[in-house]
Amino acid sequence: MKQVFLGKSDLVLRLAAHRMLSMGTDAPEGSPVDLRRFHAALPGRRAIRLFMRYLQEFCGELGRSLLPPSCVTPGQLEELLTTRDLPLITPAEEKISWLLALKSSPSEDLEPLGIDPDLSGTSGLLAMGKLFSRITTTLRTEGLNPGAAAHIAADRDQECALRLRALEKIENRRQGFLRDWDVSQSGFNHGAPTQPQAEVILIGLMELPKRTREWL
Repeated sequence: MKQVFLGKSDLVLRLAAHRMLSMGTDAPEGSPVDLRRFHAALPGRRAIRLFMRYLQEFCGELGRSLLPPSCVTPGQLEELLTTRDLPLITPAEEKISWLLALKSSPSEDLEPLGIDPDLSGTSGLLAMGKLFSRITTTLRTEGLNPGAAAHIAADRDQECALRLRALEKIENRRQGFLRDWDVSQSGFNHGAPTQPQAEVILIGLMELPKRTREWL
């Protein structure tokens, strides 16, 4: 991934627009500046509006029209660049899948996680499911799953590794529900690229999850 430092001032978007414009001005004079092959990811809709305004402004100064790039936020990159055979899981399905996975888990899988199956009602299990969803999502962004994380932790913290292995069993049970429902987990590693040769430019984004970086 090539990186270009554009400075720290408020004019970073203006500098980025000027640099991108130079990538599309090799066409014959008078023809549009064609930036359609680029996908620009910016940190928010306001940044996108400003960036597009600068592109239009520079093209106006050149007396040329603009064929703009697609501009998205980081959260829209997956939808833009990947395709999948199954629909993405909805937030409601995410909650229900964790609830059912926890309810169907034997006590030996729940006890290492501090869950008493006899005392945990639906609201408590939903709260635990929300926590476990965050943990597994964080692990996925770094290219890990609970089992791999348990292997890493085993030499340093046996109790932590034990809890992660218990979480792995519950997560595997949850994935079974997703397969039965014909839905797909979100994440770049769960989709195929729609545009293998796409040129993605990250503007103002200092860091991305490991899995996203590798995919790009």
